[in-house]
Amino acid sequence: MFSVLLAEKLALFTEQPDLIIPVPLHNSRLRSRGYNQAWELAKHLSRISAIPTSHKVCRRIKKTPLQTGLKASERKRNLKQAFAVTGNVKGLHICIVDDVMTTGSTLEAIASVLKAAGAARVSGLVVARAVL
Repeated sequence: MFSVLLAEKLALFTEQPDLIIPVPLHNSRLRSRGYNQAWELAKHLSRISAIPTSHKVCRRIKKTPLQTGLKASERKRNLKQAFAVTGNVKGLHICIVDDVMTTGSTLEAIASVLKAAGAARVSGLVVARAVL
């Protein structure tokens, strides 16, 4: 199970996060897909690690085209103003969970809005790394 592997990596962090959050999907994509794979991972990781999780702290507010097939610069531009923090993250260490990372643009965009909202530290955990 991927969550067990993520928990092993999480245990190696020098500072454990206060909260685990999944990479959010836009509501329309969530409806069409029926689930958010990052949320499924985050829930299991939370159970294993006893670190709380929430899918309500950060939302995808901009419907963006799929990142697949985009160059790194296009991915970054695609995610501009795509996320918003909807919960209190002031002073917290937040761990973002996703299934696959390619360029890191998604994690970077979310980390940026979390930091702007007052998060003290932002870490990321992904199951796999894809290469362009």
